[in-house]
Amino acid sequence: MDQVDTEVLIIGAGACGLLLAQGLKTAGIPYTVFEGETAESIKTRSRHWGMNLHWGGEYLDKVLSPELKARLRECNCDPFYDQADNTYTVCNGKTGEVILAMQGVMPRRVSRRKLKALLSEGVDIQYGRKLVSIQQEFPGRVTACFEGGFKAVGSNLIGCDGSRSRVREFLVGTENARQIGTDISILNFPYSYTAEQARELRAVHPIIKTAYHPEHGNVYLLAILEVEDPDKPEDWKYQSAITWKGAPSVEDLKDPRDRVKHVKKIASQYADPWRTAGTAISDDAVLPVDRGTYWTPKDWDNHDGTITLAGDAAHPMLPHRGQGLNHALQDAALLVQAMESVHSGKKSLAEAISEYETEMRPRASQEVLLTLEQAHAAHDWELLMQSPIFKLGANKPTAGKGT
Repeated sequence: MDQVDTEVLIIGAGACGLLLAQGLKTAGIPYTVFEGETAESIKTRSRHWGMNLHWGGEYLDKVLSPELKARLRECNCDPFYDQADNTYTVCNGKTGEVILAMQGVMPRRVSRRKLKALLSEGVDIQYGRKLVSIQQEFPGRVTACFEGGFKAVGSNLIGCDGSRSRVREFLVGTENARQIGTDISILNFPYSYTAEQARELRAVHPIIKTAYHPEHGNVYLLAILEVEDPDKPEDWKYQSAITWKGAPSVEDLKDPRDRVKHVKKIASQYADPWRTAGTAISDDAVLPVDRGTYWTPKDWDNHDGTITLAGDAAHPMLPHRGQGLNHALQDAALLVQAMESVHSGKKSLAEAISEYETEMRPRASQEVLLTLEQAHAAHDWELLMQSPIFKLGANKPTAGKGT
């Protein structure tokens, strides 16, 4: 079969696209998810990280079936940790002193991989479908064209295809869709340690702790990423995410050995457990490094509601407030509502999608810019003390207001 005909075409099988699919499935609205990666590459890809889930959990509760909702604990980075704790720990990287117990709404650290696996259950996903172009050959219909000549036709298409979204390029043009670069670099990687080290790294806070260095202007997030057996710490995985402004740039760190040296140099300036986490890394480790980027939602022609964006495709943001997942889940829940109103005949497609975009754009734009402010302040100790995390914690800002 070289063509699919359905109602809603969802491009991208990330958390946003999959939660949307779950909601449409429950509502009885025909859909198909198209993912560029193969099912095998998703399972074996080396890039693996955790995400902060807090106020966005409300939208999982609204959309998911009772059966899946009851299993959300499986997505926790450490599903065996059951202590009530409504804070994220923020520390002085030089001394290790806790400087802020950052508030959040039922905060959890979830595995991106595990969350996607849970949200994929029972969902119609076609893997290995790389989007090439979008066409509108017939009124009220949209055609997604993929590599190899495969096509899918639907009443509308929703781009949930991440920060480098091809759907976004179609809507606003390649240049306008390009993310804005910053002078912030990010090393984000998983790593396993000896049993003794793994136990020691749970000091300060057993799930997540972020340290800001008062003298060197860098940030070190250390979090548990994967615990399959609480009695085998040598198998636990930790996530380190280190950011800094200026030199060395991503281009300066093309050699993997230079990346490891840079991590060890930064970590050596920190108190434990960050010092041990960074200095214990093997010299031959291959650590990915990226430039920090963002994109603020623009107005676009949604073609009478037939094409729109959600999640990172609509508002990719820096990681320094841990808000990307939460906004993506809200987008998905609102789109489920929009499509239900169309399916029931209460609203036209153009009306429902435009209402979604009218709510999403200012909300997401506010967060993209607030997170950008936080990212710059994170690398300046004086600014840090007046930054959004000290004023808002991990909470959502009031609509129309920043800090």
